[in-house]
Amino acid sequence: MTNELNPGDIICFYEVTNPEGGLAGMIVKESRERNLDNYVQWAQQQQLILPPGHTFHRAMWVKVSESRLKEPFIPKHLPFKLSVDGSFLLNGNKFWLEHIFTIYDTDEHSSHEEE
Repeated sequence: MTNELNPGDIICFYEVTNPEGGLAGMIVKESRERNLDNYVQWAQQQQLILPPGHTFHRAMWVKVSESRLKEPFIPKHLPFKLSVDGSFLLNGNKFWLEHIFTIYDTDEHSSHEEE
């Protein structure tokens, strides 16, 4: 992920299970030109290029907000710390996460979780 976020940006937390059973992942800042259908296509394409022994776990999309949310989205296993109010700091700016949707490995969960 780039070190620059703006209100309204959409980011994806893409997670895989590694051969040892642990979680590994990447954070991807989405292009404003893509739509929701393209997000799912992108996640499916990533599965095809995973290293041997790695399996898709989930892809979770969130919208970045600079305004404090009444109920901020607080996912498990984030690669950064959240404050008590659910915010995080990046380059001195405070942001909150608003859940858009999540897709999971169909063997573990239902295939879509939308909000």
